[in-house]
Amino acid sequence: MQSRATAPLLLLLVGSGFILSACSTAVVKPESWDPTVASRIAEPESEGERLVRFEPALMGVSNEQLERGVYVGVVVHGRQRFGRLTSCDPTADRLEVALLPEGANPLDERPGRTLSSESGERMEVSISAALAGALSLPLPAPGRVFAVAANFPSHLEHDLAIDDARDHRARLSGARPRVFQKFPSQPPPDARPDQSSAFAGVTGPFDPLSVPESVALPAERGAEGPAPTTQNRLDYEVEIGVVFGRRLTTADLPTLDDAAIRNAVAGYVLMSDAKARNPQVVRKVAGHGQSAPDASQPYVTGEPDLDAALGAWDPVTCAWWSYAAGLGTTTAIGPYFVLAEPGAPLESRALAAARSYATSGKRGVDPPVDSGPDQLLLRQASVCTTAPGHPEALIWDVPAIVRSILAVDSVLNSPPQPAVIDRGDILCLGTPGGTVITAKSQGLFEILSFFLSTWTPFDWHDAFFGDDAGLYLRTGDRLLLWADGLGAQLHTIELVPTRDRVADVPSVSVVPNP
Repeated sequence: MQSRATAPLLLLLVGSGFILSACSTAVVKPESWDPTVASRIAEPESEGERLVRFEPALMGVSNEQLERGVYVGVVVHGRQRFGRLTSCDPTADRLEVALLPEGANPLDERPGRTLSSESGERMEVSISAALAGALSLPLPAPGRVFAVAANFPSHLEHDLAIDDARDHRARLSGARPRVFQKFPSQPPPDARPDQSSAFAGVTGPFDPLSVPESVALPAERGAEGPAPTTQNRLDYEVEIGVVFGRRLTTADLPTLDDAAIRNAVAGYVLMSDAKARNPQVVRKVAGHGQSAPDASQPYVTGEPDLDAALGAWDPVTCAWWSYAAGLGTTTAIGPYFVLAEPGAPLESRALAAARSYATSGKRGVDPPVDSGPDQLLLRQASVCTTAPGHPEALIWDVPAIVRSILAVDSVLNSPPQPAVIDRGDILCLGTPGGTVITAKSQGLFEILSFFLSTWTPFDWHDAFFGDDAGLYLRTGDRLLLWADGLGAQLHTIELVPTRDRVADVPSVSVVPNP
C-alpha cells in the first residue's frame, strides 16, 4: 500500500532528527531483559547482543515436576501418541517416555499418580530427534486458545511506550483484562472476503510457523469492496499457557472464587503467540481521539493518558486482534505439558525468546544486523510471575482473566451463545517486553497528530512500519522460545502466498480434544 502523505508533511518528518529517532525500533531492547534469566541461557557476543544456542539443557525438567507429571506427544509409526516423561537427562541427550494407551488423554492424569495408565510401551527420544519432529503436541488440540493483552509491565513500558507501568499497576489491575481469541481463527470482522482466514491451525513445538504473506486491514469508514491488504508484519511473543481441566461457564461465575478457578487448572505449556501487527496499528489509530464505546467501559482504567495509550477495547477491536493473532500456524504448543499442583497459584517461571535473521535472498529484505543466519539473538528474557513485589509481576492473575472471559458483557461474547471455557482450552498469559513492535509515545503521537491531521490510519500504518520492516519475522528466519521446566520450541518462519491454504503446508497431525 502507498502512503498518501503530502510533501510538506514528509519534510516535517525529515527535518526533525528527534522525531526520526523516536519513530524507529531498536534491534534489541536489553532494558526489557532480566539479567539473571539472560545469563542462564545466553552468552554475550557484543554490547547489546547475546547469543543463544539450542542446548539440550533447555529441555530440562526438575525431579519434582517429573514426579508430579510431565507429558509429551510422540509420533509412533506415523501416528500421534501421548506419553509420560519418566526420565530427562539433557547431558546424555536422552528423554525416556512411558507411552499411554492409544486414545488416552493426559488431561485425565493427576499429579503424583503411578503410571497405572501406561501401555507397557517405552521409548527413548534424543533432543536431536525432538528437533526433527519426534515430539509433537503434548495434549489433544484445544477447542479454543485465549490470550490476554498487556499483562507484563516490561511489554507495556518497552514495547507499548507506557511509562512507569509499574506505577499504573493499581489502575490497570482495577480494569477488566483485555482477552482475545487466538484459536480458532476468525475472518476480518467487517465480513469482507479474505482468503487468509482459512489458513490457520495449531502446530507442534518444532514445526514451521507458516503464515500468509499479506493481511487484511480495517477498511476506511464508509468504504466498500474488498478489504485492503498489506505485507504481513509478523511479530514474536513467548508465553506461558494455562490448560484447563474442567468446563467453566458464565453460569458458574457466582460460585467461582479464586480457589475454584485455580482448581480448574490442569497444567501448563509453552506457547507461541506470534501475530500480525498491522491490523492492531490501523485499528488503534482509527480510534484515536474518539470517545470509548459503551462496550469498552469495563476495560477503561480512568487515567486518560493511559487509556489513550492502550486504545479502546470493544467487540470490533477484539475481533481484529483475534484475526491478527490467529493467522497461519502461529499457535505452537509444547513440547511439555506439566501438571499443576491442585489449587496452587501460578508458579513463577523464567522465559525467553531468541531469533535469527535469514539471508536477504530468503527474506526478501536485508537483515538489520551483521550476524549469520544461524545465530540466535536474544530478544526477550523475563519471569512470568505473580510474586508480590517482583518488578515483572503480572498485572492480572488467572482468576481475574477467567472472570473477564466469562463476564456476561465480555467483548468475547457472541450472543446468544454464552461464554465458556472448555476442558482442554488454553489461556496465554501475555508476553514480556522485547518484541519487535515499538509504539510511539503518547506525547509524540499527539504532536504528530496535530501537524499531520490530514493523515488517514493507512498513512500512519506506512509511517509506523517504514523503518522497522526488516525487523519483523520473514521467510527463513528462526524463532527459539523457552520456559523454565516447560522445554523449548524451535521454528522456521514461512510467509506464503495468501492463496495457499493450510492444507498445502506440512503440519503435525493432531488428536482432537474429546
